Amino acid sequence: MRRWKTGIAVASVLVGCVGANGLGPPDAGSASLKVMPADPAVTIVGRAGGADHALDTLLAGQADGRRFTLEIEDFDTAEAELTNRVFPDYRSAIAYAEKRQHNAFLPSADMVTAITKQINDGIYARLEMALEQGEGGFTAKPNWLDALQRKALADIGTPAKLDVAARLAGTAVLRGTPQAPSGPRQPQAVQDQLVPALKEFQDDPILSKPIGFFTWNAQLSAIFQRDRWLQGWFGEQKRAWLSQDGEISPDADRHLASGAHLAGLLTGDAGAAHDKTLTFYQRMTNPFSGYAPKDLAKLLPAGRTLAEAVTDAALRAQMLERSRTTKTPFLQAWAILPPSTSAESELFYKLDAAGLLKPGQDRMQVLIDAIRSGQVSLAPNAESGFYAYQQHALEALLKVGSLPESERVTYGARYQKRLEEAFKTGMTKARETHAKQLDNIAMPTSVRLGPGWVVEPLPTYYDRLAASYGFLKTMVMPQFQADFTNSAKVLVDGGAEGKLTLADELAAAESLTRGLAALAKAEVGMAPITDPAQVATAAAWLKGLGTDVRLGVDTRVSVPVNQYRDGQDKPWMQYWGTAGVMLTKVKVAGGGEQTYLMATDKFLFFDRPYAAGPLNRTEYRQILDGSATLGDALKKLQGS
Repeated sequence: MRRWKTGIAVASVLVGCVGANGLGPPDAGSASLKVMPADPAVTIVGRAGGADHALDTLLAGQADGRRFTLEIEDFDTAEAELTNRVFPDYRSAIAYAEKRQHNAFLPSADMVTAITKQINDGIYARLEMALEQGEGGFTAKPNWLDALQRKALADIGTPAKLDVAARLAGTAVLRGTPQAPSGPRQPQAVQDQLVPALKEFQDDPILSKPIGFFTWNAQLSAIFQRDRWLQGWFGEQKRAWLSQDGEISPDADRHLASGAHLAGLLTGDAGAAHDKTLTFYQRMTNPFSGYAPKDLAKLLPAGRTLAEAVTDAALRAQMLERSRTTKTPFLQAWAILPPSTSAESELFYKLDAAGLLKPGQDRMQVLIDAIRSGQVSLAPNAESGFYAYQQHALEALLKVGSLPESERVTYGARYQKRLEEAFKTGMTKARETHAKQLDNIAMPTSVRLGPGWVVEPLPTYYDRLAASYGFLKTMVMPQFQADFTNSAKVLVDGGAEGKLTLADELAAAESLTRGLAALAKAEVGMAPITDPAQVATAAAWLKGLGTDVRLGVDTRVSVPVNQYRDGQDKPWMQYWGTAGVMLTKVKVAGGGEQTYLMATDKFLFFDRPYAAGPLNRTEYRQILDGSATLGDALKKLQGS
């Protein structure tokens, strides 16, 4: 049975094309994966009447008052070769178009997505290392975990207490910092419980295999494994004591007793360090899908304590009954470092419980349909984290008809389909950043900026991206000492140290996206630029676009999304992926017509046996590079 589908996402560069007739989605299965290697650095040069002139006009406070229409067109016969060609990065696609006389381009929303993806990975990776090494005012994770383990080893007199000691003992094996102390010696009873549980965890690649930026270096990989271990409990991959149909599991009482016991150990410096770590993950990603140990107090009757729940079985039974009716968190379970929830996870959980998710069904389309119907909103609330703010920006791509820019721009039906695919690739990249939770010197190639707009007119998307960085600046970074954020450098693709500090990178990201929003509003006549200083970062980026090495970074990633069982009760995992950059065309009408060639980011989803595990970036890209067509690649990805 064929277990995959694909889609095309128009992505990042609009390249001016004179006399072109348009394009439709290429056949996904036959798309050629014989990609061009990344071409030399691209240098942008302006020309009279070109984008430099358009940018200068906007900066002078002049705005176009016309109404515009955007629509996708079909390639003509002479350009048919572009239909099925896939590139690993944007620079390769731009250079390929240049060689075919398509010599003017306009940055689009998805180019911004490609840049912000790398910004997000670099910031998150560096902050993970800060938590591990004890920087910026945080206590190093290995230190407070060892202190907590010593407390747990002092009393292992009941099965529930032994569970806690054994779970914490696993952190001495899965060390995030090679130089960290080896931890206290474990009694034989702890070892007897730990060894099989740790083997079960390590044999399950979905749980334990590092993916995303966590493969950049050995320390990040170890952090991934150790923290994933702390997200679960023995023998319970879903960590829940309450099933989807409301049944309480047989070991729920022991599970709850162990959580209450650990809550009592989380005192003093170790407890404070644990609390601070939890706050970081809630703000950096999202609120938790289950309980942190101390949060189990929400299930207590008035006047009772978790200390009592450790020994009082009747009280625990009351707590379990109360858990049947609670709505927050949606997963009735606890963990030392609970995983974060998301709109998509909660949606899939609820639909699965109601029997409304079919094996192999496209979960991305399910999510899109739920957003468009109003069943799911991606708007952040007071409890939301950075991930939710990033998703809210992407939601604008699905709702362009209701955005302020729709008063100046009409997005045709096929163009809205392209934006839907851009949403898919954006969601995939955002989720991959949170999955736990190059630079060759070359002679430049000249690329010309085309006349007209300076950026794709999606100001709400850029505004919401800017809001997400504003959240990161005000709600996450203050948890770290200022001398750390002002001195520690971000990480770049591959894990090397970048040039900018965390504070400077974040300020630049917010300034870039806020400036792009202002430029997009000005070019379609929504609001003129009244202060050129407010768009200085965006204008500088646009004028120096070809020097941004991030456009030469391989964009292809995949991430696990949802587990299910088929008709033979075989477990499968669905993955979202981006397959590379393609070229397509769009026509802009309004007081004349202009046709552009666009570099696009291609979305796909595929189902893979659960036991096969996830693919890290290197493995995923090797499959794509080793396949003649996308159809061949999908067969390999699904394990057939």
